[in-house]
Amino acid sequence: MKEKLIIYGTGNFGKRLYECLRKFDISVYCFCQTQIENGEDSLYEIPIISLHTLTKISGDKLILIAIENSQVSNYIKTNLMNQFLEDAKIFECGNFIKSNLNSFVLNENQYCLMCNSYIKEFIPSGNEGKIFLEHHIIGGGYRKNCVCPQCNSMDRTRWVLYVLKKYTRIFNEPCRVLHFAPEDGLVRRIQANIQCDYYTCDIESGKAMHVVDVTDIPFRDHVFDYIIINHVLEHIENESLAVSELKRVLKPDGKIILSFPICMNQKTLEDLSIKTKEKRQEIYGQEDHVRLYGYDFKEWLEQYGLKIKVYSPKEELSLEEITRYGLICDDICMVCSF
Repeated sequence: MKEKLIIYGTGNFGKRLYECLRKFDISVYCFCQTQIENGEDSLYEIPIISLHTLTKISGDKLILIAIENSQVSNYIKTNLMNQFLEDAKIFECGNFIKSNLNSFVLNENQYCLMCNSYIKEFIPSGNEGKIFLEHHIIGGGYRKNCVCPQCNSMDRTRWVLYVLKKYTRIFNEPCRVLHFAPEDGLVRRIQANIQCDYYTCDIESGKAMHVVDVTDIPFRDHVFDYIIINHVLEHIENESLAVSELKRVLKPDGKIILSFPICMNQKTLEDLSIKTKEKRQEIYGQEDHVRLYGYDFKEWLEQYGLKIKVYSPKEELSLEEITRYGLICDDICMVCSF
């Protein structure tokens, strides 16, 4: 298709039309709505542009108006024709979608925040070891609604994305970000912000841009606006040194986005005499973990001078939304500062 295909409308009809086109491998250039609200600028990883921006797109365009209200749809078509009569083909699709509603029905009941896909269900995943049967460990153990079949994102990573979008400027403003053990979905989302100076790192070679030990970070003092470090600290024996290094490379007004497995029915358990993989698997739930954070996790970290804000789906979203997005109801993501 030589024309740039644009769907006008980001509501239910726009989404239905997109899903139908996707089944036939028809690419959509962008979505459009009259004005961009609440900072939303993408749907299904496809840009959402305003009517003003649409007027500046050059070349042949095929504009499909996916608006349920016929009067609004007709007004939009008239407005577009006045501006694009020379180089655009414009079609009202609202009545067509209504007449063929069964073909456009979104059978998928759930929605992935990471890849913006409607899906039938998330895939189960997680460890079914004895410790997870005996203890309630947030972010660990077997979960029915865990992995997105489209992008492979995990429930706990999707919650981090929600917190990043709502409580940071990472996706839409200039910033410098250091990301430990980077999750693929988050990497793609952050890289989409061309204003972000982004550094990924991991203790193992080949998994990120830089090989970095969190207890010996090879960057100068006070350079990062944000540090993302999910499910890492439970692997680090010298936790104090790790937090000290994070503080050193963080700007004075910077934020650390942090999460780890948390056992909510006991205090934090750390026994550095436990050295074998088998014993660590038994006590901590994973052979390479060196502690199991408990319900006192906030006080545990505050000993290092961290100021912590805790965000949980059960406090931010309805139960219906939590289920729809495939999140852990009592999951925890922290936004920390010094």
